[in-house]
Amino acid sequence: MKQLAKEQRAPQVESLDTPYGDDNEYSHPIAVAIADTRYSPEGLIIVKETYEAIQAAIAKLSKEHQVVFRLTEVQGLSYQEVATILECPIGTVASRKNAAIQQLRKFLAPYRANL
Repeated sequence: MKQLAKEQRAPQVESLDTPYGDDNEYSHPIAVAIADTRYSPEGLIIVKETYEAIQAAIAKLSKEHQVVFRLTEVQGLSYQEVATILECPIGTVASRKNAAIQQLRKFLAPYRANL
């Protein structure tokens, strides 16, 4: 009885080389079935380079523009919340955000041309 209970608790282990699917010419190893093919090595490099370019462009912004951009875009705060935090008029927040976006477009224009 104990042996039966022990066998039922034991995890089922399959080799990643075990054929998956019907036994026919189209069956393939389990490793192929569970592989994440969403990102190719080239795709990962593009994502990394894009991220680095965006971060470098944000770093080029003035401190005031960086703060407003990060609080609104990264942290998801409203203009009113940012205005309260920075103790400035909401119009100033909107103006800084607009200026930040315009500068980022200019900084990132070479990357956009390659898309």
